[in-house]
Amino acid sequence: MNNISEYPINSITNRRILGRTGILSEKGLPLFWSGSGIELNVKTKELWALFDVDYSSNDIWLCVYVNGRKVSRFMAPKGENWICLIRGFDGTTKKDIEIFKDTQPMGDDKCQKCILKSISISKDGSFCPLPEKKLNIEFIGDSITSGEGLAGSPDDMDWISAWITVENNYAMQVKRKLDADVRILSQCGWGIVHSYDGVDSHSMPPYYQQVCGFYDAPHQIETGSQDQYDFSSWLPHWIVVNLGVNDFTFYGDNLTEEGAKKISAGAEAFLETLRRNNPDAKILWVYGMLNIDNKVYAIKDAIESYKDKTGDSKVFLLKVPGAEEEKTEEDKGSRGHPGPLTHRRAADLIARIIGEN
Repeated sequence: MNNISEYPINSITNRRILGRTGILSEKGLPLFWSGSGIELNVKTKELWALFDVDYSSNDIWLCVYVNGRKVSRFMAPKGENWICLIRGFDGTTKKDIEIFKDTQPMGDDKCQKCILKSISISKDGSFCPLPEKKLNIEFIGDSITSGEGLAGSPDDMDWISAWITVENNYAMQVKRKLDADVRILSQCGWGIVHSYDGVDSHSMPPYYQQVCGFYDAPHQIETGSQDQYDFSSWLPHWIVVNLGVNDFTFYGDNLTEEGAKKISAGAEAFLETLRRNNPDAKILWVYGMLNIDNKVYAIKDAIESYKDKTGDSKVFLLKVPGAEEEKTEEDKGSRGHPGPLTHRRAADLIARIIGEN
């Protein structure tokens, strides 16, 4: 590394922070959510990143894109390590580099830490200004939005981080189709009011107004996980909500009237929270990547009730293509989750709807 220069993350002005992150300081940039990281536009022959990483039961994976194409996905080594991400460029042309956390936060793993501390580039290299993105889009969801099943074969049923990847999930595909800045908030198994196994505390809405509130170990709190999120810092043009599968999964084929009312009330309350914190955003609630057609009336009721009470005309419900259309092994995902075909079709439709509105 004799021919390169180090730049602490907080000293780089020509950069775009990706996702909701912890507190940027001289100690680095804490990465919490899937897709969180940094985007750079650089002229350099090579690029290294210094990460400080820890985990116990759930390993953390990282992903690197160059000019919109993936060049690597790898398990982050524990400890403080310099990692060479690219090498061999001529150093005279600008390269758009995205470095991001590919796996969701795992609140049960109290050791989890992923801090991007520094970037090193060639001594004669430079950081160039980044063009503005056309849109800001926030995605809120469950395992589908975390990209569970997009790595691994259809026969792989282990619940491990390796099979969870956002690098080509529907949200990231929409990002690239629309040249958008995207933020992803998602948790496998969680829902609107409870998880797939009925745990009320495993629901996304109560954590929406914190940076990453279910990261509650002391070292995570110190880096800002439980801080109140500053909604003025990044204003979404669209919010895409993809929640409900796990709420309905808990009931199986026997969704009770009481259960439907609970889910509807939770969805309506969440819409109120989203609107209060994002007064100008359009809200698109999507469903269908896993079939909930016979239960989705609970979400429809919530949206209709909310719109009747508020007169809010910027809330929409959209059915996207589902996993039942997957026919080949290449179409399917692991762990019984939607595969590449379903994510691609969902992204195509969501991008079209957003682009037309």
